[in-house]
Amino acid sequence: MELVERDAALLTFERQLAATRHGGGHLVLVSGDATLWWGACDSLETPHPLAPLHDIARDVDVPFRALLQPGHARAELFDAVLTTLQRSRRPVLAIFEDLHWADDATLDLLKFLGRRIDRVPCLLVMSWRDDEVSAAHPLRRLLGELPASQVTRLPLPPLSPDAVAALAQAAMRSATGLHALTHGNPLFVSELLRHGADGVPRGVQDLVLARFARLAPAAQAVVRLAATVPTRIESALVDALLAPAAATLDECLNSGLLNTADGAFFFRHELARVAIEDSLSPPIARALHADVLRALDGDRLAAVPLARRVHHAVRAGDARAVAALAPEAARQALQRGAHAEAAAQYRTALAHGEGGAAVGEWLAAYARECRLTGQLDEAIAAHGRLSAWHRDHPDARAEAANLSGLALAQVLALRNAEADAASRRAIALLEPLPPGADLARAYRVEAQLRMLNRDCAESVAWAEKSIALAARLGEREILAEATGTLGTATLFLDYDAGCAHLRRALELALADGLHGLAANTHSNLGSGSGEVWRLREAREHLQATIAFAQQHEIDFYRHYAVAWLALCELHLGHWDDAREHALDIVQQAAHPTTSRVMALAALGRLQARRGEPQAARTLDEALTLAQSSGTLQRVALDFQPRRSSARWRWPTATTRRGWKRSRCWTSSAPRPRPNACAGRCAPPAYAACRAARGRRRRSTRTS
Repeated sequence: MELVERDAALLTFERQLAATRHGGGHLVLVSGDATLWWGACDSLETPHPLAPLHDIARDVDVPFRALLQPGHARAELFDAVLTTLQRSRRPVLAIFEDLHWADDATLDLLKFLGRRIDRVPCLLVMSWRDDEVSAAHPLRRLLGELPASQVTRLPLPPLSPDAVAALAQAAMRSATGLHALTHGNPLFVSELLRHGADGVPRGVQDLVLARFARLAPAAQAVVRLAATVPTRIESALVDALLAPAAATLDECLNSGLLNTADGAFFFRHELARVAIEDSLSPPIARALHADVLRALDGDRLAAVPLARRVHHAVRAGDARAVAALAPEAARQALQRGAHAEAAAQYRTALAHGEGGAAVGEWLAAYARECRLTGQLDEAIAAHGRLSAWHRDHPDARAEAANLSGLALAQVLALRNAEADAASRRAIALLEPLPPGADLARAYRVEAQLRMLNRDCAESVAWAEKSIALAARLGEREILAEATGTLGTATLFLDYDAGCAHLRRALELALADGLHGLAANTHSNLGSGSGEVWRLREAREHLQATIAFAQQHEIDFYRHYAVAWLALCELHLGHWDDAREHALDIVQQAAHPTTSRVMALAALGRLQARRGEPQAARTLDEALTLAQSSGTLQRVALDFQPRRSSARWRWPTATTRRGWKRSRCWTSSAPRPRPNACAGRCAPPAYAACRAARGRRRRSTRTS
């Protein structure tokens, strides 16, 4: 069918592609209604990581093909892709379609290439459906971080009534009511005209099903089978299950429903595939997915990703297969550092798998991955389910470990009182038992809770107990965790000593592949440095946190680092950068989290400095969230040094009780902002604090 109203877009493509012959590359972003579906990104239950790159490797002999196999680091693969483009003797046209279905790894790859596109002779084209990309969609983050000078945007508007009429005339169809029905959507228009509907049909589904109904039974069987496989179905799979005659396949291709290329069949439009799949009765659909699942065990199809097998197991209602495949897919994802995919696979196992005794293990793993990826409500709910499961399967050590994990999730969700109670219950369950790894971890969690509340001396004591027990037991992971907590607590007492402990913890975490702990340690180096006003060091550590967390899909620590980076940029005078970082988190982290508190504080302060009327509302929300945590760290968000001191330390009385008694406004303490304690002091101390603040205002300028 002829393209109409796309001349300007095609001309832009031609010019940009020609320009790559004489210099660096360029990015073209194509958005609008769907036209042709190339199937680069998969519409699976859990998207297969880097699916477009796998497609490229199948179609073209590229040097990085071997690096797509499990076990290779993502950074190594990305560097190999960039090197391949740099060494190309001809301009490369790279098209990534359907990015509204892209997995996090694919978006990270595009960000990596996009930021370096000026170094390679490549025209990188990305397209997506506007109506499937919400304001919170991960694709939005990618689009905001691409270099504006290297980007050309090509939004494709709906077709005008004149264009629709021209297409209808060329197809010898009536244009009456066609634009009103389709609103100029090219997919709807092309389907309606191609399939020869007269008048105003009920919808695209009716057209597709009418075309399907005209096929012979053998051709219908091929189309039904193809509809159960998102994106494309391998010819080998079709042969294994149906062994259709050449004439049958030819009928399918001539119907306008299926196309073929590179040893596979695919629908001309994903909408047509969905229309066929939705028309299948539940028994027929389950039987087809079960047949596909069995066939994928054959030698010719052994390389099919586990995510695809899980998809068919779920649709087949095969709980045993889901139980066998989904947790293994999650473990493979963790080996690649793909924590978001791992969480999704554990969620699938819990929802559809026949777990038996393994359910407890799945719930614990799912809760951990949800915590790392910032899905705190889901993490807390998973811990709750695990507690209920333990009532039927009593195990004091396992329940204590669950309570310690619950405490970590609750404190990140600003539910600190509940976290304290859970941590204390865990220790109470474990201390009567012979000391083991669970007790060492419970001590470490209690140390972290005390550190977060800035009870630094208590935190150090708990951390040292954890370190001693973990060292005696040879528990390297707990040792690394406790060393990191010790370092963070010590940082507020002795900055250099605290940083040394944190670097040691980071070395242990990286050596053992503990991605979550490494991201946490990076984050503590950054946020802790920010709190003691080592702003440039803080910015360096926070940027390292963001890069590491993005690479390993650890969204919580990425969000927290971006929020703290906003505060640092604000204090360093980089207001535009501060606003960008703060808005990024405020728009993404809608639930009450520590990240949202920090981002709102940065944004509200910036708005106040710029005289923007919404500043009070932003700061009020930050204060409400901070007070809900009940901790000094959030309510007294940061502290400023006295002007006369080049460096400063926390007061000698480092516990919160000591702080409450006498340190809020004494001369030896760092000076908080007005109302910093916000009533957190005991009544007599708070009154003294207010009086001291009044005296100090006469001689010291507050900020």
